[in-house]
Amino acid sequence: MVRYIPLPIFTEVLKLDANRSDIGKTAKVLFHLRNILNEAKKAYHAPPPEAHEAYVKVRDWWMSDEQGYIVDKEKERIMRNTFREALDKAGINFDTVWVSLLKAAPDMGDQVSARSWTGARVIDGKGRTGTPTWAERWVIECAMHKDADVDGTLRPWLSKYLENIKPLKKERDNTRTQKDLSCKNTQEDRSTMGPFPGLTRSLRQLECHSRVVLGTMAWDAKSARDVEIVEEDRVDQNRQIFHVLHEYVRLGMNVVDFVRRFRNTVGTWREHNYRAAVDHMTSELLWMLEDPNYSEQIPEQPPVDHVVPLRVRNILADMNMEGNIGFLTHHVMPELMAAVETNEELGMAMYRWLVNAATHPSVDEDGTFEQAIAQICEIPTNSPPNFRPLGMRFQMGELFEENADYQMVELMPSELYEGVAVEAYGPLIHVGDFSKRFNIDESADDAICAICQYGISESESQCVKLNACSDVFHHTCLLDLVNRPHTYGDMTRCPCCRVPICARREIRVLPLGVRAG
Repeated sequence: MVRYIPLPIFTEVLKLDANRSDIGKTAKVLFHLRNILNEAKKAYHAPPPEAHEAYVKVRDWWMSDEQGYIVDKEKERIMRNTFREALDKAGINFDTVWVSLLKAAPDMGDQVSARSWTGARVIDGKGRTGTPTWAERWVIECAMHKDADVDGTLRPWLSKYLENIKPLKKERDNTRTQKDLSCKNTQEDRSTMGPFPGLTRSLRQLECHSRVVLGTMAWDAKSARDVEIVEEDRVDQNRQIFHVLHEYVRLGMNVVDFVRRFRNTVGTWREHNYRAAVDHMTSELLWMLEDPNYSEQIPEQPPVDHVVPLRVRNILADMNMEGNIGFLTHHVMPELMAAVETNEELGMAMYRWLVNAATHPSVDEDGTFEQAIAQICEIPTNSPPNFRPLGMRFQMGELFEENADYQMVELMPSELYEGVAVEAYGPLIHVGDFSKRFNIDESADDAICAICQYGISESESQCVKLNACSDVFHHTCLLDLVNRPHTYGDMTRCPCCRVPICARREIRVLPLGVRAG
């Protein structure tokens, strides 16, 4: 049965529509809002690859000025800016809108679809005719919902559209909503590539033998060596499966970190950090592929060799890194966030989702992957907070500023900071904690401040003497020195004698392209 829900973003977009007397313009806005609705409805019933394509299509149109028709480019640019302004006022991003529409898909009814061109004709302000659809009625009704249009300003001037569109019909079958809810999972089961096509493609490139073949001798075992050969094949197969799955799990954990850090940001800042995250993950994979001596450095040795086999490197080199990141970020993460209660559970949820994707019946028909994963992967029965498999940390913390939502990774040795923008953060250090006031009269006339190279008596700034070594500096010079980012050691030292004077402030790596202030 059709049900209307409050959609404040649609309400805000229509309220920001400046020229309300221009019916043609309002009709154009409704037309594009209807397109979002139709694509979300299509994505809800589609298998994951097609659902992701629908998301990318709509997101790129609204969030990128490079899309659209040349004739209406300026009008569409204004419309996009209005939509983005509405997002900013609501304090949300496009992903939040998309997830809301996916959740509302069962309430839209069958008549809300891209092919439902029914309804009366309306003459717009320019004398042209357009055909309002059932989807446009759903947009209007949700925008005018009492919980969205609190002040009731939309209903008077949008009601004229409702007069020309027939009401949505009720569904005869009361079980239709339940069928809609299960439709998506049914179509996923029919997909030959499983829930995660990228992972399926990589696993299918492995030269794996069926567990039936491995469990049955193709010849009579005449010697112990024959048995060893079969066992070696089994171990090497498990090793390859482990390393392919391990890299995809690493990818999933990085996506979890990124979404947790930037889920509430909007606009170019979010896009900038998304691109930086993609570059970071891609360079990390390339580094592994090109280094012949690279190993996973897993602290607790799993039941496989930790050196990545050449066969696996070739398969991972053929991975569509950006496409997989986009799929996990824009399709999988919204579902996981809706299924968990706290952000700390997302790591465990992603891990289980990836394992289930690798062992999906359409991917692993004879259970070969399932048997191998059961031997080499340990899946906790509970949901430990901030879960990470062996050898994986919160790696996004090394690329972006700190996030109170998860623990920070310890920064790399100072030698790696050459040419990298860093900044100090946290509480300021007070000079009075490790120095005392110095009377200028006690100073010799030729004494200078080693920091600014000016005479002690030439500045109006108060002077201080360090408790550790008795060297004298201007107060403002020393205050600036101890609060700068220091990448060498854990202590800030006296610039004259190198005696430690106080603990240095914490430092962090700035996002790519951002310079320290």
